[in-house]
Amino acid sequence: MARILELLIFDADRVDVRHCDAKGVGAGCDRRVERVQMAFASRWLMSRLQRLRAETGLNITVEAADLPVNLHASNINMAIRYAHQPDGKAQWQKLFSDAIIPVCAPDLFAGSPPLTPQGLLALPLLHYRWKSTSSKAPSWERWHAHAGAKAVCSTINQSFSEEIHAIDAAVNGQVAALASQHLVSDVLKAGQLVQLSDIALPGLSYWAVFLASHPAKARLL
Repeated sequence: MARILELLIFDADRVDVRHCDAKGVGAGCDRRVERVQMAFASRWLMSRLQRLRAETGLNITVEAADLPVNLHASNINMAIRYAHQPDGKAQWQKLFSDAIIPVCAPDLFAGSPPLTPQGLLALPLLHYRWKSTSSKAPSWERWHAHAGAKAVCSTINQSFSEEIHAIDAAVNGQVAALASQHLVSDVLKAGQLVQLSDIALPGLSYWAVFLASHPAKARLL
């Protein structure tokens, strides 16, 4: 965890934060604005914000949106992006890689995991529609092929456009879902979800993205 904190915060309590709004302009401003995806903010960052604030003394403002932010035309200090590789338009520092795992509520099935691919695909399935049109977007069809399952992939019972809602539906015991291992890590530890199989689809990576001219750049390299 210490390494992730270092990456996310840039030791910013020792840095002149230059992107403060009208409520925090000038020397000594300790306000930081971070842009993150909505699902990442809800399912990963929120449970860690108190520790981030306690260890840094910073007033961290979270801007949650799924569309990439223009760091040159905003007051955002840093963005957290989910991508395969950097796009070359800013400074990118890798936080951690991801994997897409099958999960559901413990009472959705009888027995104990791991389930066979055939047993898993017999459960009611949920599909989350990625906003990206990438061929590597997670789907039960891709998981079916990756697992080498012989059974016919079940009909999708529910579909969501927002990843947060898909995870909520799984937690509520309605369906099995494919989800980021990081976004469901807390509910897995709490026993609200169980991982159904060790077979996972490769995910993308989470990156801290900031301008090359950022005053704390040297602390990340």
